[in-house]
Amino acid sequence: MRARSSARSSSALSALAALFALAALACGGENEPASSDEAAPTASDAPTEESAEGEANAPAAREGEANEPAEAQAPRVLIVLTSHGTLGDTGRETGFYLSELTHVYYPLREAGVEVRLATIEGGEAPMDGVSADDPSNARFLDDADAREALREAPALADVDVSTFDAIYFPGGHGTMWDLPANRDVAAAITTVVQADGTVAAVCHGPAAFVGAVDAEGEPLVQGRRLAAFSDEEERARDLEEVVPFLLESRLRELGAELDPAPPFEARVVEDGPLLTGQNPASARELADRLLRRLGVAPAAAPEAPADTSS
Repeated sequence: MRARSSARSSSALSALAALFALAALACGGENEPASSDEAAPTASDAPTEESAEGEANAPAAREGEANEPAEAQAPRVLIVLTSHGTLGDTGRETGFYLSELTHVYYPLREAGVEVRLATIEGGEAPMDGVSADDPSNARFLDDADAREALREAPALADVDVSTFDAIYFPGGHGTMWDLPANRDVAAAITTVVQADGTVAAVCHGPAAFVGAVDAEGEPLVQGRRLAAFSDEEERARDLEEVVPFLLESRLRELGAELDPAPPFEARVVEDGPLLTGQNPASARELADRLLRRLGVAPAAAPEAPADTSS
């Protein structure tokens, strides 16, 4: 009996040992590492907070680049010069007055304004007041690009004035002959005024306003405050009998209001779209005011000798 019982116990123990071995094998198989083809993702493969944020913001950055505004276009100013070169019946030459060009031309260009020249008939305009003692004049006379621009200037009739923010008429006695009755001059002024631009003129340059009218067909200068070469200044130059008319008197007849400074002293007046100066001494201040109207800061003005003629 004991022998049989001992045999049974031995058999039972062997069976239990076999069961434990099988269980161990099963557990070991579940814990074996996966093959390289099915490797689990590591911590370095998981997206980080920074990379996730970057991916989220990438489309926004690209959209921002697409919506960046185009670079602002520089203001544009057209300077219109007389083509008339004879001073009445005197046999003397005239034209545009050089400092009334240069004292505006260079401040505009140095401030980043795009400046274009035009003349009434096209081609080079006759030049008066050529004094190299004036630094701006000397600069212009030695400026190959500026001189070429003057030689190659288009006729006003061939210029698309609507592409300019302002138009400027320098003086010089030549303007008294070919600006007042010129249809292209009147049309150009109308175009700029209707576009809320600025029409500037200095000294005899306001002769351009004589033929200009507003939307109702009334004189453009009617009820406007202006500055222009005064009758007293014309008489001081002994030219009151040479010019076709006295500019101050004609502008008053058209309804303009003028309050001249003493002869050859600077005076600049702004009224609506019109920006005017009385004489050559007024040109630099007019340039600064024109720049402000264009939204551009003027540079410091260099010292220049007083100019008491036109």
